[in-house]
Amino acid sequence: MIVTYDDGYANLRQQPSISRYLQRMTRSSRSLFQISRQLEAAGANPQAREKPWPAFLLLIVIAAGCSESSTGSLSTTSDTAADGAGMSQADHATWDTAVDGSGMSGDIGDNQGCLGGEPCGAECKNADDCDDLNVCTRDLCQVNGRCIHTAIDPCPAECTSDKDCDDSDPCTKDVCGTSSVCSNSPVAGCGNSECTTNNECADNNPCTDDSCTDDLLCVHKPNLLPCDDGDLCTEGDTCSMGECMSGAPSTTPECAQKPPSCDAMCQLFGNMGTEVECKFQIATDTRTAPPGTALQFVATYDSDRIQFVNFFDEHCFGGAGCFDVPTNGPDSLTLTTGHSVAIAPDSPEKWDGDGAVILVNIADPTLPLSPAYLTDQGTVNGDPVFMRGRFKLLSSVNKSDAVDVCLSKLLAADGTAVSLPTTIQNFLIVTSTPKL
Repeated sequence: MIVTYDDGYANLRQQPSISRYLQRMTRSSRSLFQISRQLEAAGANPQAREKPWPAFLLLIVIAAGCSESSTGSLSTTSDTAADGAGMSQADHATWDTAVDGSGMSGDIGDNQGCLGGEPCGAECKNADDCDDLNVCTRDLCQVNGRCIHTAIDPCPAECTSDKDCDDSDPCTKDVCGTSSVCSNSPVAGCGNSECTTNNECADNNPCTDDSCTDDLLCVHKPNLLPCDDGDLCTEGDTCSMGECMSGAPSTTPECAQKPPSCDAMCQLFGNMGTEVECKFQIATDTRTAPPGTALQFVATYDSDRIQFVNFFDEHCFGGAGCFDVPTNGPDSLTLTTGHSVAIAPDSPEKWDGDGAVILVNIADPTLPLSPAYLTDQGTVNGDPVFMRGRFKLLSSVNKSDAVDVCLSKLLAADGTAVSLPTTIQNFLIVTSTPKL
């Protein structure tokens, strides 16, 4: 089904990626049909309305007709077999034996420790074979060749910030993940590469002294030398823990913050060739206001000065660490909130000064982009950042002449598909309660 609209988003809605998102919907038919009925009752007609419906709402209405697949048709028999529920004692004993291969019989509880975790019957020769990538479990290989994972309580790797995860090893990236668990992932090429001379150990990091040890292994010792953090408007940058730390803000006239020329999400500046980030943030104007669950906008910028790279979000993968993952293109993922990010043009390389963006959570359209809200004092409570845009500077840009990333055609909706009054205040998208 192809529908044309008069709000400039037709190409975006007809993207193959959007079609794939809609076809995968199987679990949200009830909420989608509720949204559909609300729009129909309001007389939704994209061609006839004086003001077109937001693109993401129209997408959901079209999707509702595609989501009739019956989730109830999943086999309850397989569900029962998968967790061992509803079995007789004899059947349960047979299930235990089949799953863990222990040869036990007649004891219903002999496999309970496996049902909620790693697949039962994992074979091992040593503890390394049992690593479940969870830093809060102790992984052991039993004498019968089966893995066991016991919880470490309290977990020594719990954290509230990256500083809590510092392991004093310059060759690991120490990150506090979204689940408040530390990860200390190795830095590629740091500390253990083979060498014969010091030159072979150069890591192009001015904040490390690189040398080849007597054991013919590279080491990269952090130094305290002056450095350049890439920000033209900081002074006295110095190295610390192997990274360049920003110094004091510059007081020169060219580094004075200029007022934005538009409804800007951010202002970008720095040295030519560096990649800088634009934080996309959203919050409600009060604690009780309905949060935005879907969003669309057009982003514009000076393509002679900056180049769009992609949108990113940080994902954490157990003990492997946390990484920036693109939202579009190869190896892309949805946001950690579950929202898909569809763009037009459909590839970042095709953006040339502007692009349209739609964010919608197809699995659950009621989930907010952010829980943040403004307090009575005007401060933000909670984390308002829902994704980050990355741009490459095509020339050096002073703070006093920063490049604005502007948003227009901005529309937001709550979990019931009601459009929310929306403004931009101090680089923050602010949504309000609709007036009845």
